[in-house]
Amino acid sequence: MSNHAPYTIAQRLLRTLVICPIMVIGMVSYNLILHSALSFGNLGAALIYMFPIAFFLDFAIMFYLVRAIVHKINRPKQWWIYPAINVGLMAILCSGIALAFSGYFSLIDWISAFAINYPVALAFLIIIAKPIGDKIKF
Repeated sequence: MSNHAPYTIAQRLLRTLVICPIMVIGMVSYNLILHSALSFGNLGAALIYMFPIAFFLDFAIMFYLVRAIVHKINRPKQWWIYPAINVGLMAILCSGIALAFSGYFSLIDWISAFAINYPVALAFLIIIAKPIGDKIKF
């Protein structure tokens, strides 16, 4: 895992354009499989709505949020702080987007859906999306 954030806008844009579609396709497919509704029509409709939102949240908000948290707690400069916070927040973001579009609005349904989505988003991010994003040469 890389231990620093890509700080230029072009680097952040390229990395987000690589990681975000992988995560959106993976999480949308997973949720559609859970609800026995996986089809190209449903997948396409969900991607049309979810990709722009996920891209905006990751590109515009996640970078600054992770950087702010890292600068607050990274006094002794451990190498693992940035990747750990980035992975955790991105998995929460992916789970949150999936929950927002699944229609769960009661607290009990949200907690159960989060418990189902978060481990998959975390594993998918750590095993597939982040290693691919880390291979981008700037």
